[in-house]
Amino acid sequence: MLTTRDPHRTTRTAGASCKREGEPLNHNRRNTCLPVLFIAGSRRFALHIQNVYKMCRAAGITTILGRAPDRLSPLYEDDTVDILHRIDQTDIVYVLAISGYVGRTVAAEVVYAHSQGKVILSSELIHNSDVNARVTKIIPPGKLIAFIKTTAYDTIMKRVA
Repeated sequence: MLTTRDPHRTTRTAGASCKREGEPLNHNRRNTCLPVLFIAGSRRFALHIQNVYKMCRAAGITTILGRAPDRLSPLYEDDTVDILHRIDQTDIVYVLAISGYVGRTVAAEVVYAHSQGKVILSSELIHNSDVNARVTKIIPPGKLIAFIKTTAYDTIMKRVA
């Protein structure tokens, strides 16, 4: 399904086919759609999360944060249902696991995303073996954009090899 945010930008809803009339915003040079990305990570790494978020947005990748940018501070508690709804809107969950750490909330987000058939990518090997078992591929933040832009949408959605 295509949705319009403003007259100059058209985006694709996660999981929707890219083979529709009109050109979605997220087209790469191979004329395939880029997946919608969800970034998960511990609040203690808020600065790293913000940097990856900005890097992906600047590259034209539709990116959603688990927590709103102004709520990455531990002072805020987000509604879990709202976060799960954000995951539902994406194709890939990218876990920013600095030194392999993910907290309970991120672990729950990964388990939920995996149960919904989302592709799970991680920045590093995750120390929690239950979460790590659900990771499809490990991709450092510096290589994430190149990976997404050079790997066809259909390949990513068929679980990255």
